[in-house]
Amino acid sequence: MSQSYLHRVSGNIAFNAHHSPMGAFFTFTCGNFGTPGGLAAQATRPANQDIFVGVKNGDRRSTEPLRCLPFFTGAVDTSAAAYLGEQAGKVAAKPTLTAYPKDQIQRFYSWASDRWVTDDLQFTIYTPFTDIPEPGKASVETMRAGLLPAVIAELTVDNTAGKTVKTAVFSIRFPDPGTRLIGDLGAGRLGF
Repeated sequence: MSQSYLHRVSGNIAFNAHHSPMGAFFTFTCGNFGTPGGLAAQATRPANQDIFVGVKNGDRRSTEPLRCLPFFTGAVDTSAAAYLGEQAGKVAAKPTLTAYPKDQIQRFYSWASDRWVTDDLQFTIYTPFTDIPEPGKASVETMRAGLLPAVIAELTVDNTAGKTVKTAVFSIRFPDPGTRLIGDLGAGRLGF
């Protein structure tokens, strides 16, 4: 999808959006900086899962920090310790996880799509948004496509000008029991 179809959000870009398949009491929520979101079924509030969408220089074993969109607890540190590190006499360790600051993130939000853009990556969520085919008249294939119980996410890292490997990450921390991985979807696809 071209960015021309999306509307760039100006002002406060840190707000949750609920992405849900048509007819499902299920949502993938993210967008509010420093707070969790994630996958929730039949819930009255967003899930409590940290979401890590990011990139790092090097392969997966690289000691370089992972830079993520700020969709996890602690991504936005407003405590005094964040500003008084040197005065506290602590020697700061090299961070293994950092969040992109707000001024390095653009958000494009429109009907059925939500795109986050940094210099390193683009993360887009597509929510199904179309007419539901009429049962009994539409083909089985058309019904499957029209009632697909999924929210599609795409993570893109353009490293064509890079001289070293970059590693992209999409990960969810599931602190509560009940989430199940569905692995039999074919061709390297996974679902929850």
